[in-house]
Amino acid sequence: MKNKLLTSKCLAFLCNIVIILLPILVWDIIVLFVLAGILPAGMLDVVDPFVEILMIVSLLLTNVFIAVSYGQTFGAVSFDIRVVDLSKKKASRLQCMLRELIGFSLPFFILYWLFNYIGIVAYLLVNLLVILIDPYGRSIVDYITHTRTISAYDAGAPVKKKIAKKNEVEEVKEVVKPQPAAAPAPAVQDVRDGVYKVDLHMHSRYSDDGDFSVEELFAMAKRNGIQTISIADHNSIKANFEAAILADRYQINYIPGIEMDCSFHGTNLHLLGYGIDYKDERYIQLSNYHLKQERKASIERVDKFEAVTGLKLDVDLLLSMNNAGIITGEMIGEQLLNNPAYADEELLKPYRVGGERNDNPYVNFYWDFFAQGKPAYVDIAYPTMQDMVELIKDTGGIPILAHPKKPFGCDSKTLKAILDCGVRGLEVFSSYHSPEEIACYLQIVKETSCLVTCGSDFHGNTKPSIEMGVSGAEPKYDKLISIFTKKFIDA
Repeated sequence: MKNKLLTSKCLAFLCNIVIILLPILVWDIIVLFVLAGILPAGMLDVVDPFVEILMIVSLLLTNVFIAVSYGQTFGAVSFDIRVVDLSKKKASRLQCMLRELIGFSLPFFILYWLFNYIGIVAYLLVNLLVILIDPYGRSIVDYITHTRTISAYDAGAPVKKKIAKKNEVEEVKEVVKPQPAAAPAPAVQDVRDGVYKVDLHMHSRYSDDGDFSVEELFAMAKRNGIQTISIADHNSIKANFEAAILADRYQINYIPGIEMDCSFHGTNLHLLGYGIDYKDERYIQLSNYHLKQERKASIERVDKFEAVTGLKLDVDLLLSMNNAGIITGEMIGEQLLNNPAYADEELLKPYRVGGERNDNPYVNFYWDFFAQGKPAYVDIAYPTMQDMVELIKDTGGIPILAHPKKPFGCDSKTLKAILDCGVRGLEVFSSYHSPEEIACYLQIVKETSCLVTCGSDFHGNTKPSIEMGVSGAEPKYDKLISIFTKKFIDA
């Protein structure tokens, strides 16, 4: 990512140089007219001093004027980089103006005047060295103006609406009325034992592995007596638009949410973002980015699995299982377990009825073959956890580590390190956690004073043993959990 950003910076710089050199184009046109006999040769002597003045003015003021007028240079816009302050908020126009004046116009003018081209080349080389050494890729002038440049993806630059193509998806940008369900919500077992009144982690059809619509989730929550929910779809904010309307209709408290794939020191994890401004364009770009990565990985995932196991998969059938054009490990497990040709396959027996991995067969199949470190794992360049923490906070939200058991177990040292990086709390109560693990996480909470949340990670058919509202949370933890929920919901 840093190399790509450096390339964009260089191209943007060259673009800005071209803009500055436009007066030379005027000179070239006059020369051509003279050579063609349209203008007299003496015209060159008349025009020459004016072109020199135009060059000086262009060097000193062109990019400065553009930066003041539009908040960034033409080169930056063309190559999708943005100037931000050290907190990654959009730099002020004054900062952009000073950045161009102090970092570009004046040094070029003075160094050329004193040392000719050698001075400019030396300045550029020193600047390049500083950019390569600085961990954030800052140049000399960035230290003076307290700015830095980042990609448009990180900055949340506006994106134009496009029709969804193979490698991009169009997120919902405006509030839309939820469509009525084609049929009544599916019957749900009335599970009152173990159901807690708060469930802050569930998935809708906007996740590639979710089974139910947003309205069906609200109907289920209502029937089970759940009072507060959050739909945290994988790298998608679509559900929040519908949920904002349905919350009043079903009289259920709703906290906007998202579950983000990211990495921490080489380990992939899920980060929950609560109370975010889900209308922020950066979440749309995040969703598009993940979709492209998943689509690229899908066929490689199939190839690796077939090479490891010798089992053959129907790719066309897999692609028809969702409308996103991606293939997940859970989908592969579902296809194989429902394929009569593999009814007696030894490799699949642990996931069938009576097998030790049958509690959640599809997701267990994913964990055994496609999770990080497993034989059919395909590496995906996930954003860093730190970047996602900053995005959540920058949009008014609170970052929480999802189901810490996966993948950290009860590694107290690592979990505390994650909290030290700006994550505000742990999903202590999860359908994946045993009482012993919950006790471990509560001890970390006691030592760090971090926030506590609860969530079932309900999906539907993908994780059939997981029931909405069942996370291990109990009424005796009401006060502990309400410390978090009261940040979004009036008591």
